[in-house]
Order: sequence, then structure tokens, then C-alpha cells
Amino acid sequence: MCQMWKDRGAAFCGECGRALDRPPAEKRKGNIFHTIIKFSAALFLLSVVCALLADIASAGNILDALENKSLGFYIPLGLEDIVLFRLSGTGLSAYFVIELAVIGLFGAYATYRTFAVRKECGDDPDRMAHTDLSAAASILCVTLATSLIYLMFMAAGGHTADTSWMDRYSRWEMMFMLTNAGLQEELAYRLVLIGIPMAVIAFAKYRDVKCWRFLLGGFGMSKVAFILILVSSAIFGLGHYDGWGWVKVIDAFAGGILFAYAYSEYGLHVCVLIHFVNDTLTLFPGGIFIELAMMGLGLIILIYWIIKPNRSAYRFTDMPSMPPRPEGKVLSMWERH
Repeated sequence: MCQMWKDRGAAFCGECGRALDRPPAEKRKGNIFHTIIKFSAALFLLSVVCALLADIASAGNILDALENKSLGFYIPLGLEDIVLFRLSGTGLSAYFVIELAVIGLFGAYATYRTFAVRKECGDDPDRMAHTDLSAAASILCVTLATSLIYLMFMAAGGHTADTSWMDRYSRWEMMFMLTNAGLQEELAYRLVLIGIPMAVIAFAKYRDVKCWRFLLGGFGMSKVAFILILVSSAIFGLGHYDGWGWVKVIDAFAGGILFAYAYSEYGLHVCVLIHFVNDTLTLFPGGIFIELAMMGLGLIILIYWIIKPNRSAYRFTDMPSMPPRPEGKVLSMWERH
């Protein structure tokens, strides 16, 4: 099994997890695009850390604001949701603390996987561009840039998203809601609407208990995943109609596709981090300047994507019907390919 995975070009055996001996990757210089990706990845990691620190520093005020509040956990259906249960009081406070810990662990795991690739491949520019942090940063930058272009275009026609609902909440309540959206919405729209169906279909096909790993994402693109991405993104867009209005539906649909792609290719931890930073960039001092910088970088990355598109991400006819049977180790994107 080790030899089979070595022949596939993997860094680790998918059965036993042992590191495979391979000749070091040929060191070559990257282009300006790789430099931009590195810079955006550094900004992304900085944003994760600063947003978490802002939440921790404000935790006392946030917990006080949550004393008389409740939070529903739901299955999203678009314009209406099925609420499974609600948390309030001490339970909601404990959930917020756990939520910060989970996001912090996701950030640490993404950083570990990124530096593991760097150690393995010798800073190969193409492989480094597809690590967890690099992918998260580039997807977030493009999300911010396309959202800005779309909203400016709509504003020019006299159409704007309705933000009046925010006036009903205090500063600390909004901090909680923006922090919570990154985790709760990704669990609802990506894990529930993509991961669970993928796991069920994979189990029906392979009859292997390892199929539960599809819940974590990172299984790669396939025809089934592609369809689920479109469906979940449409529901994600409709979920923003209440409060924001129809202008936000298209914007959220486009963002949902990028978030869902990150879930499918890189894993749940990556899409949670992207969503978390997307919503919390303005919660810490200097965050607005990082957001503007990411928007500018996103325009450049978007142009690069148009010039050199990743056809495996959208060419439906070339995709396998389902990802292969899950092996003993969750592989990164560059290890799979």
C-alpha cells in the first residue's frame, strides 16, 4: 500500500499514514501570482488571529449581551428553516466559548497543514498556491472583490441591500452574530447540505464505514459534489433574502459557490475560516485596511483565474461521478492530484 501511494505521488501512505521517501521537489522560482498568494495568505492568517483576539478581548461584554438571548440551530431550506433546538443562558455562553476554541483549532490545523506541505515540497510555488491558507486567502480575496463589483453595479442602478435589521442589535450582539455565522452557517449549508448527502451516497456505493470522512469535506470535485454545491449555494442565497432583500441573494449565491468549493476541495475547516474572516474583518482595528487590500488582491487573482482557469473545478463532463473510496488518511488537494 505504501508503494501504491508513493506511485500516485502522495507524501504519505493513505493506509498507514507513514511519510513516504521521495526525492525533494525541484526548486524553482514562482511568478508574481505566487508572490501575491503568499502575501494574501499572510494577511488571511493575521486576520484570523486578530479577529479571535478581538472576540476574546470582548468576551465579557458579549457574554453579558447573550444573557437574555437564544440561538436556534436549524436545517436550512431557503426562505424557511427547520429549527431543531435552541440554546440560551449558560448553554449559549458555553457555546460561544467552544465556538472560539473550534475556530482557533481550525486556524492552527490549516497553518500546520500549510507548513507541512512547505516542509515536504521545498516551497514549490505551484504546490504552495494550493495549501489550506493559500487557498483560503485567494478564495476570500476573490469573494470580497466580486461582491464589491456586484454591489457597486447594483448601487449604480439604485438597488442596495437592506441593512436596517442591524439597528435592532447592540455592538456586542452583532459581534457574536458575525462570529457565529462563520461556524454555524458552514455547518448548516455545507456539512448538512453537501457533506451528509455525500457521505450517505458514498456509503451506499462503497459500503465502507470510512465514508463518514466525507462529512469533513476535502473529497474533491465530482458530478454529485458539483450538483450539491449548486443546490446548497442557491439555498444559501435564498437564506439571505429575509433581512437583506433580493439584492443580497445573488451575492450570497456566488459567495456560497466559492465557500462550497473550498469545503469540497480543502475541507470544513477551510470554509469555516474563510466565512469567519469574511464576516469579522471590521471587528478589529485596522481590519478595514486589510479588507481593502484583500479586495485589490482579489481583482488580480480573479484575472489570473480567468486567464488560467482550473478546469477541473467546473468541467462537469470531465468529473468522476463520485470521489474514490476514502482511504486511511485525509489528503490535501495537492496530494490528491
